[in-house]
Amino acid sequence: MKNYLLKLLCLSIVVLCSCKKDKVSISNQTQNTDCPNIISYSQQIQPILNQSCVTSYCHGGGANGYDLSNHASVSDNASIILSVIKHEPGVLPMPYPYGSPKLPDSVINHFQCWISQGMLNN
Repeated sequence: MKNYLLKLLCLSIVVLCSCKKDKVSISNQTQNTDCPNIISYSQQIQPILNQSCVTSYCHGGGANGYDLSNHASVSDNASIILSVIKHEPGVLPMPYPYGSPKLPDSVINHFQCWISQGMLNN
């Protein structure tokens, strides 16, 4: 029984340590992005997140560590969101379930443009 509890404790520590929120440099990710128009958060970014990420079992209302249902939370976590939707090494790729194809490049470009334009709440 003690051996089982020790293994459970070790596994819990590993899981908790892997869930930290790493900040990723936004400036490196948004270079060379063609942004012909101002990207609207309410008309372009939030609908993408609502369709792909904001569900009761995923990232709606803070589920799984990130609340992607409002501008403040999305802008605070923009760098990590960009990393996971681009399927960059070292992060869990999204959208869920794992193994799903990444979002189209045009959608990722919209998100990059929104970041480079200052993450406006428009």
